[in-house]
Amino acid sequence: MELSGSSQIFDAAFHPTADLLATALISGGIEVWKLPTAGDEDDGSAADDESDVVLSLSYHTGACRAVRYFGDGRLLSISADQSWAIVGEDGRVAHHAQRAHSSSLNKLELVDEFTFATGDDSGVVKLWDARSPKAAVLSWDAHTDFVSALQFAPNSRQLFSVAGDATLCVYDIRNAKNFYKSDDQESELTSLAVLEDRKLVVCGTDEGTLLVFKWGLWGDCSDRFPTQMDSVNTLTCLRDGRTLLAGSGSGEVCAVSLYPMRQLGKISALEDEGTVEGVALRAPVSGAQPAAVYGSNIGSDYSHRSLLATFAFSERIVLWDITDVEEALASITLQQQLRKRDQPSDGAVDAAEADGAHKTHTAANRAAAKPPKPDKRLKTDSERFYADL
Repeated sequence: MELSGSSQIFDAAFHPTADLLATALISGGIEVWKLPTAGDEDDGSAADDESDVVLSLSYHTGACRAVRYFGDGRLLSISADQSWAIVGEDGRVAHHAQRAHSSSLNKLELVDEFTFATGDDSGVVKLWDARSPKAAVLSWDAHTDFVSALQFAPNSRQLFSVAGDATLCVYDIRNAKNFYKSDDQESELTSLAVLEDRKLVVCGTDEGTLLVFKWGLWGDCSDRFPTQMDSVNTLTCLRDGRTLLAGSGSGEVCAVSLYPMRQLGKISALEDEGTVEGVALRAPVSGAQPAAVYGSNIGSDYSHRSLLATFAFSERIVLWDITDVEEALASITLQQQLRKRDQPSDGAVDAAEADGAHKTHTAANRAAAKPPKPDKRLKTDSERFYADL
């Protein structure tokens, strides 16, 4: 599927339940698109049609740089005019905070149903509560260059940011004085992915290298993974919790696995585009029903599908159905877990050898210490899967 906006697209966000996609435009406007229903598509792409835009907003005087949907359907936006705003599901502006920063706002991250974080071009990060919008709840001035990515870890209540000054910052949103800043990583950090369950933080660079930080060791990265991409402009973690989608400067979206760290293959590509500047991912929504949003009855035909929106410095945004990709990754992960479960523990091996009196104690120790052989078939299946894509 493909949509064309009225001007260059800076960011995009899916509605949490309805088949809607909001796009932030360089003109300062916001366009909310209704995704084409099943049967309206020809060869996987939707025809460009102005009637597909169900809502058009133009309250920002500078470029609209990011949009996000709260869980209840309210739309949050930030702009280069130093302001942020919230639009209700009736399409009306509920609040518009002027001069929220002293510099142009650049990045946006939701924390919960009322709280969100913003980052600006001078490196300042602020935490806001939509119920008390007159002043920021917390503010940090840790970076010396523009904030390039923000992400929140809900379990630890920590906010992460990377910037053009080649550093990673970690903030405790419960106390403004508790924050950490990494050493200079010698490359501009362009993207960020927080894998809280695996206690890892991955940063992309403008040189195409992935930097991996272990949880709590924020001073310097523990691993560097060079990829075949010339730059990593965006990072998104899939639902399996171990596969990242990386948008590259060559216009491709590649799948990358962590530990073992390897570039699995290409998921999608923007033809005739020089770079992938951003992606938006929507996971399946169980029990979604058609609803009245912005005065229109919006369906939920794609609620059971995983959708990926990719965009570059152009008016075009391309949507990909990656449901089969996620299901295949989940199947591979399940096979790995079953094989690990079925492998006997060291204690079980020792007990079996003790019952078989024909093996000596030395041989038993040698067998217990011998590492398992790598599962070559599984690796081949995974690589063949991505090669087929």
